[in-house]
Amino acid sequence: MNQALERAVKKFSSIADMARQMDVTYQAIQDWRKRGRVPADRCIRLAELTGESREELVGWPPSNITEQAKASDDVQPPVGGTSSDDKLAKMVA
Repeated sequence: MNQALERAVKKFSSIADMARQMDVTYQAIQDWRKRGRVPADRCIRLAELTGESREELVGWPPSNITEQAKASDDVQPPVGGTSSDDKLAKMVA
């Protein structure tokens, strides 16, 4: 359960009112509650309307995700190659 999202929901008169102000469906908000996170593209607006933290609403720290992505890119082998890579490999072999 996302506590920030639950606090945000309570700041509206109803989930239907929240859905109207967020320009989403009632079901979308129910899905957010079920998943325990608000889609990143909706967090800014919801944070503006409720004063809740975007980081808490999204349900995961975006900075950690970015750092993890950068780290995983560092260990991935390059895709493709050049003809000079082939020449080098032949010279070393």
